[in-house]
Amino acid sequence: MKNMYFAVALGLALTGCVDNVPNIQVANAFVPTAQCTVNSTGPASPGGALDLSISSRYLVGIAVRNTLTSREVVVNDGPLTGTGDQSAINITDVELNYEVVGTGPSLTSDVYQSHIVLPGNATTNSSIIVDLLGGNGREGLLSYLGTGDSLTVLVRMRLLGKLVGGGKTESNEITYPIQFYRSGFTCPAGTFLEPTGPCGGPPGQDNYAPTCTDPDDA
Repeated sequence: MKNMYFAVALGLALTGCVDNVPNIQVANAFVPTAQCTVNSTGPASPGGALDLSISSRYLVGIAVRNTLTSREVVVNDGPLTGTGDQSAINITDVELNYEVVGTGPSLTSDVYQSHIVLPGNATTNSSIIVDLLGGNGREGLLSYLGTGDSLTVLVRMRLLGKLVGGGKTESNEITYPIQFYRSGFTCPAGTFLEPTGPCGGPPGQDNYAPTCTDPDDA
């Protein structure tokens, strides 16, 4: 069974060149279900789309791995009780940088806090759900895009963390392309938008089409 963590704010491309394997490894991206589950055995998502007229967040589930082997502190040939997993990693922040494809605004990078603990495990992958649109990116896109407009942004993401045993660490960087647009969609007067999107949020992401409901039918 996969472990899943939630951190609310890849044609995945791994960017950069590293000499050593990072303590946190991030790999394929998957669009989560409305129930916030991630099918990491299915096909990975090569990129996505978001209608900013409907939703202001883009959620993905990504495969993440702690490459450190789980271990306990040993004193006098015996484990020291109460110390927990000394190879666990506390993921403290999600870092986002944006590169607009073609003509578009200059988007300010984002860093938002996260509270996730990845246990030390050399072989097992877990899933973590992150928002790939931070506050600065959201504000810049909403200011630039009018109804009927669209543009593609390469979102570059890293996870930043601290080792339980001491010291800071970070993941490899991944790049995920998202087409942002504004359709101008609104629900008719007297109806409301159903929360049928990823993780029970608003639709408008990828194939999550909007549905409006009369309050009397709810």
